[in-house]
Amino acid sequence: MKDRLFRSATVLALALTLQVPMWGAEFEKEMVHAHWLFAAHRQQGQKILPIQGGPIPVFKGKVSFLMDPIPPRVELTGSGERLVLAESAADANLPEKVFALETWVRVDEPAEWGGIIGAIQDDPDAKAGWILGYRKDRFCFGLASESQNKITYLESELPFVPGKWHHLVANYSGSLMELWVDGSLAVESREQNGKIRYPVKPVYEIGAYHDSDQHHPMKGAIHEIFLLNQPMTADMIQSRFHEKKDYFPRPGPDPIIMEIGYGPFVDWLGPGKAGISWEVDASMPTRIDLMGPEGEFRQFSLPQAQAKHSVVFDNLQRDGEYTFRIHGPNQGDHAQFSTLHKFDTSFYYAPLGVGDPSFGTVGNDSSNAVEQSVAGLLNATGREAGYALILGAAEQQRAMAHALVRLSGYKVILVDPSGDTVQEARRYLDDAGIYGERVSVHQNEFSSLPY
Repeated sequence: MKDRLFRSATVLALALTLQVPMWGAEFEKEMVHAHWLFAAHRQQGQKILPIQGGPIPVFKGKVSFLMDPIPPRVELTGSGERLVLAESAADANLPEKVFALETWVRVDEPAEWGGIIGAIQDDPDAKAGWILGYRKDRFCFGLASESQNKITYLESELPFVPGKWHHLVANYSGSLMELWVDGSLAVESREQNGKIRYPVKPVYEIGAYHDSDQHHPMKGAIHEIFLLNQPMTADMIQSRFHEKKDYFPRPGPDPIIMEIGYGPFVDWLGPGKAGISWEVDASMPTRIDLMGPEGEFRQFSLPQAQAKHSVVFDNLQRDGEYTFRIHGPNQGDHAQFSTLHKFDTSFYYAPLGVGDPSFGTVGNDSSNAVEQSVAGLLNATGREAGYALILGAAEQQRAMAHALVRLSGYKVILVDPSGDTVQEARRYLDDAGIYGERVSVHQNEFSSLPY
């Protein structure tokens, strides 16, 4: 069976079709200073392209970007590889006073020091910058402001779990530092206030605690990092943690890969809207995870056990790659889910409209005859959609193209060797409101068609 199938027809009549809304607590674009999603499709040579802002991380050492098993992530072995954002103040584009950091991270091994992201200098004669990372088995957030000749380090009271995905948020309001771990406030301090003091030559990196005389690489993985222009509220932190936490695998035995008996199928229901349907041999609850091209996450679950499942996702981005995973019931201590499936919204080719359906047809016996002829042709083929090629672009062929658009889902290409005829046909079809969407006209000799 193929890994995935796409159908241009309507969705199969299944037991239940469920609409999944967008998940909440998304950041407004103006809040985002930078957003890095560590997914393979963002990689370009030795760089990874940010979703928004910058700088662009440049790989140092052997860096791996993995998608399956989820989540999309950069894997770091602790052997010195890292992602360099900037090595000078001019290139760093660092926040001046207030900011927040949000990340999903997995630390595999405690260490004396470790860095997730930072621009830090911690020497006896230089205390500057900030770092989000860990010390031994505690997450930490360090920062130096212009008001203090020291770095304040906040450390979580509870240890992290090696190999487990954790949600971290570091806030600095200009007077208050906060470190949040898994949706809960771990520690706060008002010791620092005012603008951030930065090193003269900051080493701005992801995946290491690195300054002029220390280098402590991280062993683990990072899914994404947001750098925001303002602190996050408690409600936003908790909402974003709870809405995405089930996407990340928990430490434990290897999962069981579930076979899908029939499907899954992705059906285009309109621009930005798709249905996913599948059938399994034994009835089970519905649960599916969807990850978007910018790391946005949606999940739907329904406790009712059934064999046929169908879910609708809307508000999909244009020209974006989505991944989804279907869950089954746990088998003892083993989670059970399908392989990771993908679909690309740039492959939505459904027709956009019929223009003015009455254009050129009112009181026109010739047009009625053409329409009857086209209807008979469609009935004979048994097809409702696809591509139609018409040789010639004169009046009769134009009428045929318009009838095809009115009566079917076909996209139509007309070809004519005459430039004047091509231009006249384009004007006619444009006036009908269908040129460029449903119909195109090409100038070419019939004997040398590229189709």
